[in-house]
Amino acid sequence: MLDLGSGGGIDVLLSARRIGPTGKAYGLDMTGEMLSPALANAEKAGATNVGFLSERMLACLARSPG
Repeated sequence: MLDLGSGGGIDVLLSARRIGPTGKAYGLDMTGEMLSPALANAEKAGATNVGFLSERMLACLARSPG
């Protein structure tokens, strides 16, 4: 699961809980300032199946195949 504009990661954490331990939920936000709060929220929640990235969304999508 990929959340574009994930901010503090709350939706990513909720999705990760629904996905379960065999899946992975990612959050992508274009502001680097949101990476620290998102990672802190994931640690507080004990989430191990999440990942957070900070990058301009259009640049990320431009590199995707197809």
